Amino acid sequence: MRVFRISLLPVASFAAFCASAHHSNYQFDTDAVVTLEGAVTGFEWKNPHIFFNIDTIDEKGDRVNYQVEGDGVGMSAPLGWRRDSLEIGDRVTVEASPPTDPRRRSLLGRGVVKADGTILPMNSEFHSGYPEPSVEIGAATDISGRWLPRIEDFYAGLPNGASHPLTERGQAASEVFDPRENPQYDCVQHAAPRIMLYPAINAIEIHEDRITLRPDWSNIERVVWMDGRSHPSGGERTPQGHSIGHWEGEGETLVVDTALFSAHPASSLRRLPVPSSGEKHLVERFTLAENGTMLIYDILVEDPVYLAEPVTQTHEWDYRPDIVPGEMDCDLDSARRHLIDR
Repeated sequence: MRVFRISLLPVASFAAFCASAHHSNYQFDTDAVVTLEGAVTGFEWKNPHIFFNIDTIDEKGDRVNYQVEGDGVGMSAPLGWRRDSLEIGDRVTVEASPPTDPRRRSLLGRGVVKADGTILPMNSEFHSGYPEPSVEIGAATDISGRWLPRIEDFYAGLPNGASHPLTERGQAASEVFDPRENPQYDCVQHAAPRIMLYPAINAIEIHEDRITLRPDWSNIERVVWMDGRSHPSGGERTPQGHSIGHWEGEGETLVVDTALFSAHPASSLRRLPVPSSGEKHLVERFTLAENGTMLIYDILVEDPVYLAEPVTQTHEWDYRPDIVPGEMDCDLDSARRHLIDR
C-alpha cells in the first residue's frame, strides 16, 4: 500500500475532528493508520455501513483496488456525508486503518479529502465531534423535531462492566463475549436505550394519542402510547419493548415507561459485552432546555438478571433540523461484508 506522509499536511482541519480511539472492529488494525490517494471506482450508500472503492498504486507500482468501510447512513449524515458525496472518478486522499489480514483488500476509513478540499470524516468513534452546521439552526419550541446525541455518549457504553456493577451472570457473560458474535452482523437491532444514543438523528413526532421516536438506524420506530393505557399483561415481547408515556409538570417533560423487552444478545461495541434480559425495565425523560437548542435525555435502566443495581444517566442532544434522516433498512450484505469467519 502506497503511503503518502505529506498528503494531509495542507488539510490540518481534518485532524480537528479526530480523537484517540480503539475501534471495536476486530478485523482491522486500529493502532495503525495509512494514507493513500487514488480514484473512486464505486460507492454504496447502505446500512449499517457505507462503502467506497478506490484504485491506488502499491509500493511495487501495481494498481490495486481497496474497499473502504464507513459508518452506516444514519451515522454518516451528521459527519457531512450524503448519497452523492462521492462519484465515480473522484480523486481522493483517504486516511484509514488496514486489515489485520494483509491479504484482504479492505480498510476501515477514518477520513476522506476530496480534490476540491472537502473533508469527509468517517467512522464516528475516531472523531470527538461533528462538523459545524452549514445553515442557521434556530430553536425548537417543544421536544418534537430532529435531535442529535453526542458521539462520546454512544461510545461510553451503556451499561458496561467498567463503571456499572454486574450480577454474577452479567459478569460471566462479559468474560466469555466473542466480538465475532456481534448480533448486528445479522441485522439485529440494538434495543433502547442503547439505540437512542446512536450518533444519528432521533426524530420525535407528537400525535394526539401517541408519540413516535425514530432513531435513524434501519427504520426503527418506537411508539409511545399517550392515551392512558397500561402495559398489556402477557403482551408480545419485542427488541424495543412496549412504551407508555405521560407529561410531567406543565407539559415540559415527556416520561416514557417501557417494558416487555425481548432478550437481547451482547454487543461487540467496546466496553459493552453485556446482554439484556426480558426483565429489563426502562424509564426515560425528555426535557427541552430553556434555549430550545438542546434536549435533556435522562434514563433509568433496571435488569435484575445482568445488572446488580439500576443504571441512571443523563445525556444531551443537540437540535439539528438541518440533518435529513436516511430511513434505510439494514442490508445483510453490508452488515456481513468484512466479517471474518465465525
